[in-house]
Amino acid sequence: MNVLTRLPKFLAAIVLLWPAVAGAADQSVWPLTPYQVRVFVALAPEAPLTPRLEADLLADLSARIEAVVGPPWNVTMSAPPPALRRDKPKLQRSARPKRDEFADLRRDMLYGLDTLQADKIPIPSPEPDKILFVAVTVVPGGLKVMARDFDVHTRTLSYPVTRPVWQIGSLCDASLDALLSAFAPLARVDRIERDGKDSIAVLRVKAAGLPIRDPSLKILQAGDVFRPLVCYKNRDNKYLGTSRSRWSLCVVEKIAPEEVRCRVHSGVRGAEMPTRGKGRAESLALRVQSPGGSTMVLLQSRVPPKKPLAGCDVYAYPPDKKDAVALVGQTDRRGLLLVPSLKGSPARVLLVQNGNALLAKLPIVPGLERQVTAEIPNDDQRLGAEGFITGLQEELFDIVARQKIFVAMIKSRVDAKQFDKAAELIDKLRGLPTAQQLNLQLVSEQERLATSDPSIQKKIDMLMNDTRQLIDKWLDPQIIEDLERDLREAKTAAEKSAAN
Repeated sequence: MNVLTRLPKFLAAIVLLWPAVAGAADQSVWPLTPYQVRVFVALAPEAPLTPRLEADLLADLSARIEAVVGPPWNVTMSAPPPALRRDKPKLQRSARPKRDEFADLRRDMLYGLDTLQADKIPIPSPEPDKILFVAVTVVPGGLKVMARDFDVHTRTLSYPVTRPVWQIGSLCDASLDALLSAFAPLARVDRIERDGKDSIAVLRVKAAGLPIRDPSLKILQAGDVFRPLVCYKNRDNKYLGTSRSRWSLCVVEKIAPEEVRCRVHSGVRGAEMPTRGKGRAESLALRVQSPGGSTMVLLQSRVPPKKPLAGCDVYAYPPDKKDAVALVGQTDRRGLLLVPSLKGSPARVLLVQNGNALLAKLPIVPGLERQVTAEIPNDDQRLGAEGFITGLQEELFDIVARQKIFVAMIKSRVDAKQFDKAAELIDKLRGLPTAQQLNLQLVSEQERLATSDPSIQKKIDMLMNDTRQLIDKWLDPQIIEDLERDLREAKTAAEKSAAN
């Protein structure tokens, strides 16, 4: 009887604890879960490419993947179907499907794989983890192999990888090389640790605990770059969307089968990568490859109006060499600067400065995107405030110096009983700018330089408040009253002495 009365509470506890237990178990088996990979191979219908050669490449490439990769990939190889229905709501019986609701995947692979959009890719059912595209086309002097990775989990396309082929006999090797280079490992963010001022992201990479057949093949290496993102799903575990972190990168430092440790480089001060999403959100990281080339960076103010920031100095350093800072250049009148890739380092950390002030830190992978826009503080008002404060402080120091000279001269005239000359000097001292007048200038300039950017406004207010304290400290109106009192007392004492 006691067991029966306790049973409902016991079951309730299991129900309450199960999501946490299931989540922990899912994280632990993630490195032991192979990728379900769908590989589509397409050859252009041009000589010397033939349907027979395509069939042979499919068979040879499948065998090579099994021999080289092995357990981490469960691969299904095929030529692309001639037309696939994209994932759209069901049509009514009376409605005819529009032409663009179908995809000619072979045509898109052969003649537009480098410009293919993620939302244009028809996803097979059941959904695989990866769709890998291999397209072979004829070019002058030989063939070209282009491969691209589509991560179905996050609906993310990798940068296309191309390999030249000069002989038909090396087509399979070139295809395998391009395919492996384009492959983008997926990881879950397990936790964030602190290392001094830096953050360390601990990732669990899918299939990382499964042995690769070819020991010389390194899917991951130190220095590789992961981009964090958050994937959202509905109650039926269907994909809803992906939020990508543009200004955060994770650089691999230590690799182990159960976890990969990465140093986080973020352009948002104090920002942390989420380890648990809200609701049905999953914190992930996808490796990105450096394609080489350059990225055009546009700097503009983060508050309306979105003003281009011209004349900003941009420095950069590799993520693993903070002391190797070098000047990239200065933004032009449109706020643009071309940032080239750096040999030996896929990522670069940009430091944006205006004068001596650091405006932003922007980690990027040059060449991954043609152009990126960074919305950063517009420092023009702060620079204007600094210029005004510099001029005002110089005026203050000049007033204080002249004030001290007048005080010394007045005391000297009083001691010499030259009371009329002392009074004239006091009148001149009274004619110097007062603390009240300088403070009014501060208030007027502070109102003129007001900005809607809270961080810049805070800096301006600090500059103004510090200067206001200096004014109140050095320009004391009591000095004139003290000198007038000393003059009156000296004159009275002199008159009494003369009367006696």
